[in-house]
Amino acid sequence: MLMIWIWLTLCAWVDAREQRIPNALTLPMMVLALLSMTVHAQTLAGFSWSMGVYGAAVALALTLPGFILGRLGGGDVKLLVALGLASQPLLILNGFIFASVILAVWAGLRGQARAEHAFAPSIMLGMACGIAFPISDLFIS
Repeated sequence: MLMIWIWLTLCAWVDAREQRIPNALTLPMMVLALLSMTVHAQTLAGFSWSMGVYGAAVALALTLPGFILGRLGGGDVKLLVALGLASQPLLILNGFIFASVILAVWAGLRGQARAEHAFAPSIMLGMACGIAFPISDLFIS
């Protein structure tokens, strides 16, 4: 799990500096996650391989509309898909909800509701909040 956090922190740092997440950061994590699912039958975070598949599907469902509308970059989509493959769907759902709220608050505080902001730093904070305060637990018992 530490490796995932280091990778996510690096992605957030690069996105904050360059306003993009290069394929050289996202694609190796996808390959590593798929390799773990194939060889060990579990995600990098220790969940069953099927949870990784569902995590990637949830990531795509949450990000593709924003990508199609031009609100999310391809790097953001690939980052969340890689996170989904490495973890599980509820973590992606919780993290995405928190990340969206964090980004909206940040943009509102800066008075730039329509300006472009790096999303990866919000994803990193959103994932931490999603682990600490799982919203989905309120709906799934």
